[in-house]
Amino acid sequence: MSAFSDPDLPCEDVREPFRTLPIRFINIPMDFRMDFVSLQKLLNDVKPKYVLSSSTYTQPMARRPDLRIHYEKIWPIEYDESVQLSKLSRNKRKLVTVEVHHDIVKNMKFKQHPTKKLAVASVACHLSAYNDEFKLVPTKDRIAKQKFGRLTIDKLLKTLRDKNLEVTLDAPPVVDNDDLEEGQVVEEKTETVMHIEELEAKITLKNDGSRTKVTAQNAETREKIMDIIKTMLVEDDGIVGRAD
Repeated sequence: MSAFSDPDLPCEDVREPFRTLPIRFINIPMDFRMDFVSLQKLLNDVKPKYVLSSSTYTQPMARRPDLRIHYEKIWPIEYDESVQLSKLSRNKRKLVTVEVHHDIVKNMKFKQHPTKKLAVASVACHLSAYNDEFKLVPTKDRIAKQKFGRLTIDKLLKTLRDKNLEVTLDAPPVVDNDDLEEGQVVEEKTETVMHIEELEAKITLKNDGSRTKVTAQNAETREKIMDIIKTMLVEDDGIVGRAD
């Protein structure tokens, strides 16, 4: 048996409930707080096959190039992105049975599918996964509904400037056709970057406005920009098969 407690909690307080049991206790104080330097050292020592990380920690930050994870086999994850962990493993996929808590079933409200002859319902719950046993259980905290939509450059610029934010765009490179060799094809720019200097932040629009990435110096600034963007999106009602 191994018990890991908060390093600030006295060892005797942890041991007290188990004092009458035949368990040998070894006190090894640990501090689980980790910075980028210690994380980099840990990766170099352990050499994991893959590292999954938020894309925020894989991109260089303005004036703080040290706040970045450097590892060859790192898999950056975007916000709200679904990741198939089976791609990281040699094990084949397997079907699992997911048990649904009765309170979730009781509160489900079905709606007609927009294109198929069936009814669908959205659920707000947590997925409990322990020892290969999966269960959908109610959540005590309110789960914010997702929003969707496609942003246009003009609309986003107007919304930001209405908030008295000065925005500049990355200009696409100018290509002189006379400098191109015969048969050479110039790849078109697939993303647009908006810089907000006063907030030291930038917004990157990808896939014709269907993907958005916000980069900022701190969480408060990023949340402020995200709140502005959310006002331009539509709340998801949980119905699948909707038109983009």
